[in-house]
Amino acid sequence: MQIVLNQVGKRYKGEQIFTKCSFEFSSGNHYGIIGGNGSGKSTLLKVIAGITPASEGEVLWNNPEPIESEHWF
Repeated sequence: MQIVLNQVGKRYKGEQIFTKCSFEFSSGNHYGIIGGNGSGKSTLLKVIAGITPASEGEVLWNNPEPIESEHWF
C-alpha cells in the first residue's frame, strides 16, 4: 500500500493549519508525526484518513491488494 500527499494543505476558520505538505508513505515502513500542541498533527491524520477534506492538494491511495479484516486488530 502507498499513500501519497501532493501539496496538501488545510485551512480552518480562515487560519492555515498546514500548507504544501508532500510526502509518500509506503507499507512496511514506520512513520512518526511530531510537533507541538496545536501544530496540526491530528488534522493531518484526519485528512490522510479521509475523515476531513483537504483545503488544497490531494491525497492518493494506491492499494493493489484488499485489506483483510484480521489486519485491523
